[in-house]
Amino acid sequence: MEFDSILAHAAETLKQKPLRVSLAPAEIARMAEYHYAWTLANHDYGLQHGPSIEAEEREFIRQFALEDGQEPPVWNEPIPKYGFSGGQMADLADFLALRTPEAEAALARGDITYVDWQIEHALETFQINLDRQSAAYRQLVPTFLVV
Repeated sequence: MEFDSILAHAAETLKQKPLRVSLAPAEIARMAEYHYAWTLANHDYGLQHGPSIEAEEREFIRQFALEDGQEPPVWNEPIPKYGFSGGQMADLADFLALRTPEAEAALARGDITYVDWQIEHALETFQINLDRQSAAYRQLVPTFLVV
């Protein structure tokens, strides 16, 4: 019996949501808050797992060098106990130096394609099937480009 109710619930969630062409201001505000929180959570994940990620990357580089018959690199700094390493900070700075001007230009142009994957993620999370050609979809762009 319980299995049947689980299947019925799953089938209900797979039903096509009605196509919408508008969003209430409260929905846009909630999606903006969600996106901001999601962005911060991803950053926090990086901070919390930075040392283990750094250890894995160094081990991969070491093994790759050995398999290639080369001497493994010697690291200038130890893996930190907490947070990002200097190398991770340098990689992040390089990434932001490249991506920030792109995001600013996309914001100035109102370029939806720069953040459409983030908008899609939020719409899926809120279980909203929004017409991609609607004005409401375009209203979401500044919300997602600013974060």
